[in-house]
Order: sequence, then structure tokens, then C-alpha cells
Amino acid sequence: MEPQCAAVAFTGGSVVLAAQTPYERELLADYVRDCARVKEDVRLRVGRQTWRVERVRDDQRQVCGHCHRPLRTARCRGARAPVVECVACALGAEPAFFDNDVPSSSGGVR
Repeated sequence: MEPQCAAVAFTGGSVVLAAQTPYERELLADYVRDCARVKEDVRLRVGRQTWRVERVRDDQRQVCGHCHRPLRTARCRGARAPVVECVACALGAEPAFFDNDVPSSSGGVR
């Protein structure tokens, strides 16, 4: 298997992170969600795929086009596809693995 990296670019900088293992993708998903909360013009590139990552506002009610879970923090738009996805689906992972967009029992985000 070829080593895989992810490039996260935003206004004012960029970061390259490993994206090979499920753990690395979990860290990447967390980082991307955090970037979407505070940065403008966030772009994610893994392999040959590119997404524009946008913050989800409270007044926006959308669901992921693949797993149909509510988008609470960030949404990804592929460069070649009009489907809006959650970060987990954009990374090709099981949505349940990336549970950070689901409110915890305490009412906050895990």
C-alpha cells in the first residue's frame, strides 16, 4: 500500500498530515473540523481527491449525502461532485468511527 498524506490548506497557511491508518485519519478529521470552525477557505486534499471544507452554521440543516447523518460542524464539497459529505465520508471512513460530530450526552461535542 502506498503511503498517503493529506494536505489541509487555509487562508494563512497549510499543513501536511499522515492519512494512512484509521488513527491518522481520525486525527486528520479532528484537525479538519477544527479548521472549519476558525479558518476561512479550508481545502482538503488526500491522494487525487480535493474538497472544500465549510463550517456548518446553526441555521443550516443538512445531512451527509452518503451516511445521511446531520452535519453539525463541517461539510465537504468535492471538486468533481455536487454531493455534500461529512468529514468522515469524505475521508472514506466509517461515519461511526468519527463520532465527533454527534452531541455527547452532556450536550457538548465529543
